[in-house]
Amino acid sequence: LYADNMMKLLPTAARIGFTGTPLLSYDNITERTFGGYISVYDFKRAVEDGATVPLYYENRGAKLDDLQNPEITDEILDAIEAADLDSAQQEKLEKEFEKSIHILTAEPRLRSIAKDFVRHYSDVWTSGKAMLVCLNKVTCVRMYDYVQEYWKEEIKHLKKQIKGPTQQEAQELERKLKWMEETDMAVVISQEQNEIQTFKAWGLDIETHRRKMVKRDLDKEFKEADNPLRIVFVCAMWLTGFDVPSLATMYVYKQMRGYNLMQAIARVNRVFGDKEGGLVVDYVGLASALQQAMNESTARDKQTYGDPDIA
Repeated sequence: LYADNMMKLLPTAARIGFTGTPLLSYDNITERTFGGYISVYDFKRAVEDGATVPLYYENRGAKLDDLQNPEITDEILDAIEAADLDSAQQEKLEKEFEKSIHILTAEPRLRSIAKDFVRHYSDVWTSGKAMLVCLNKVTCVRMYDYVQEYWKEEIKHLKKQIKGPTQQEAQELERKLKWMEETDMAVVISQEQNEIQTFKAWGLDIETHRRKMVKRDLDKEFKEADNPLRIVFVCAMWLTGFDVPSLATMYVYKQMRGYNLMQAIARVNRVFGDKEGGLVVDYVGLASALQQAMNESTARDKQTYGDPDIA
């Protein structure tokens, strides 16, 4: 509105826009308003300048036998992208896409992902912090509970391993064990009305998580590289405009596309110490959406990241 009023007062003035993401094919309003690109600072140039680190992609969902993803239609994507839904909207979504949502939120499926997450992240434990992006708020809390369970199992397994190896290997395992025992985790989701009843219907306790979110400065803790808060479970919050340089791995169990996808994966490409790159671990089948987003980016990014063999 303000911009339109300014144009009425200054009809011959030029409009110049600044964007942090490329203009994708379905966003022609921006291009009609501001015209074509004047200057482009793409992923490849940012990496060459040392402003960001490279992004790497790993499809771990394809390696899990019980993780056959349902077909995700544009309608389902539109609904999933509004992941910060209140309970009434979430209920409507589940009714409209009952079969697909049921598959995506089935307990064996979530447990399979949680177990693989613990296995993978505990293997790359020296790399930095981790973010697990979930389908919705309820799934965030469910996934937190499952990860806690498998995390404790991994600690028990690690304690048994320490007794056997050489002294040097034992010392390394002891360091890893200490890291695992110290590691803190948190659910970070927006608050909604009647959320206690909503989560109770799933047999979940949101009050403990909400107290943690309210009483502690979680965003500050997560940004501190040495802070033991190393794992967060999110669905919408912290996916844009939230920079944590020590965040090295993003585990994704939520379909995203276009701007939302580009903004999300950029959370792990920040420069930090000797961090060599950011890793996006895919549990939901992001490859085609990622390729499309990169193919609609600049020519240099398309050449570097848009090749299906790379993605």
